[in-house]
Amino acid sequence: MVLLSKIFCCHPSYQQLAKSVNDMATQPVPPRSSNPEAIGTSARSKENQQTSAHEDELATKSATHPSSPSETVSSLESFQEGEGNKSNAEKLSSLITISLRDKTDIHIPEALLMKYSQFFHTMITKNQFSESVTHAVELPSLNPCAARAVLTFILDDQNNSSSLTWDGFDWNENNNSSVNALRNVMEYLQINDGALRIHETLYALKILAVPNFLSRELTSKGYFNDSGRLVHLPRGKKNRIWKFFVYMSLVLNVLPMAERRTDGVALAKFLGELAPDVNVVELRRDFVEEGLLRRTGNGSEYWRPTYTAEMIVAKMKGGVPRKII
Repeated sequence: MVLLSKIFCCHPSYQQLAKSVNDMATQPVPPRSSNPEAIGTSARSKENQQTSAHEDELATKSATHPSSPSETVSSLESFQEGEGNKSNAEKLSSLITISLRDKTDIHIPEALLMKYSQFFHTMITKNQFSESVTHAVELPSLNPCAARAVLTFILDDQNNSSSLTWDGFDWNENNNSSVNALRNVMEYLQINDGALRIHETLYALKILAVPNFLSRELTSKGYFNDSGRLVHLPRGKKNRIWKFFVYMSLVLNVLPMAERRTDGVALAKFLGELAPDVNVVELRRDFVEEGLLRRTGNGSEYWRPTYTAEMIVAKMKGGVPRKII
């Protein structure tokens, strides 16, 4: 046994193994770190390398195999849906609920109310609501028809003149109950009529609704005599709107029915009777340019389009009397 041990120890493989163990024993041992962040650094570094390699692989895959159209559309729809919900929520939060005397409500964006009404501008800036959570305002003292007409006019924000009147609106000059109701609403809400142009719109509506209203106005200003003949045309830029009304009155007298056609000879004859001192050819040309008259390409037929309050208001620009309200 002793002999075998001596032979094994003298074997070259054993001597090499012993030398390796001895070298490992003589190497200094590094101090153990007390920092927990340093513990496992090597493992995390290896993990980061694996993650980076995985990301590179995904990027390569994305470049060579892009997302399908259905996946792209689905993502876009999800984004748009989220944006749409956000926009709707913002709109709802800015609406003011106005309760009228007839138990009806109107919902109007506060930006429009602040633009056209000093009453609401003050209330909104000072947060003076009857119900601060829902931004509700009650207007029990105002005529509900008149209040609704003005508020709808504001809500439209396009000066849709048809919204200023209602069923039963009374143009009777001896009993201006409807117009007075509108005046009360405008004064109470402190309407900025310079921006909203309610006076001009009501004036245009009355021209269309009340027979002979325009001719009486023009006669009182001396443009027509009592028999309805033209005395003279208005002159100057300040009277441009009155010139338009004179033209309009002439066309209404010659062609009382809209869209009804007449030939150029008959039209010239009628105009000559109403305006004997004015060139009829020039009148017809001015009527067409103002949009009060239309004609065929060869000028053989003429007709009057249906006049609207919007068309009249567009010509006014604040140049009419404010006695309607």
